[in-house]
Amino acid sequence: MTVIPPNQILLTGDKATGPLGLGHYVRNLRQRLAWQDKHRQFVMLADARTGDAHVLDVALDYLAIGIDPQRSTIFVQSQVPELQELADCYARFCARTLQLDEPAAAHGVADITALKTRLVPTADPHQAALVEHGNALVRSINQRAGAEILVEALPVLAAQARNRVAMDSMAHALPLSANPDDIHAAVHALITDPTRANARAPGDVDHNEVFFFLDAFETDIHFLDDLKSKYRRGGLSDVVIRHHLEACLQQALEPIRERRNALASKPDEVRDLLRQGSERVRAVVAGTLDDVRRTLGV
Repeated sequence: MTVIPPNQILLTGDKATGPLGLGHYVRNLRQRLAWQDKHRQFVMLADARTGDAHVLDVALDYLAIGIDPQRSTIFVQSQVPELQELADCYARFCARTLQLDEPAAAHGVADITALKTRLVPTADPHQAALVEHGNALVRSINQRAGAEILVEALPVLAAQARNRVAMDSMAHALPLSANPDDIHAAVHALITDPTRANARAPGDVDHNEVFFFLDAFETDIHFLDDLKSKYRRGGLSDVVIRHHLEACLQQALEPIRERRNALASKPDEVRDLLRQGSERVRAVVAGTLDDVRRTLGV
């Protein structure tokens, strides 16, 4: 088991395609709240072929859930043109080292190496492979430079959720700013155990969409364990667990919705935060770009 010391540079982020969903919060966003207290977290909004409205939507979600610009640097990819220049350097001079054919791969490696990133959280094997290809590039350039001008990254593989069904559920895509009626509808559309004949029959917890979300939003672990035991044995109805999940979600999402609405009334302030984060990133990436150009003789 790899022990990761604190205060590492960590890169994460999302494609800016619109408001983020509840499933994304469960699988990714809530981990970022913990990381910003342990590491130097950079959160990138990838906005290729997306508009300002989508960028703003995702930024509002970040801020509403508690990602703090004072503890996490949030930036917009297109506002850091040095990333494109670094990707061009890699694509032109290091294609054989990268062993990657698509320009998008060079962009991905540039995003990771530009900040001297040490940690890249991912649940995607392809992303983990990209990190390893990038590390081959890092070793090659460092050897050529005779110094460590780039840093090898470590893919931090997130555990895959046992419950895969909920990824396609209505609640998975439920916006974090959803109103109470939408939350109610999403919870009551969740699939529990379709093979269960009645409430007295034993029920499946591990492939149950309601319990997938209860795992994330019920804070009383002992109560949740007792709930699961009763459901497995039989005698606990789907109505009860749906009602409990809805109560948990209404309580958790109300303050997020209120903060998001308040922030949405001040979009220029949010854009300023993004510009400030992007400027801080530009200063770091410019130094990396200079080092790489000098090493490659560009």
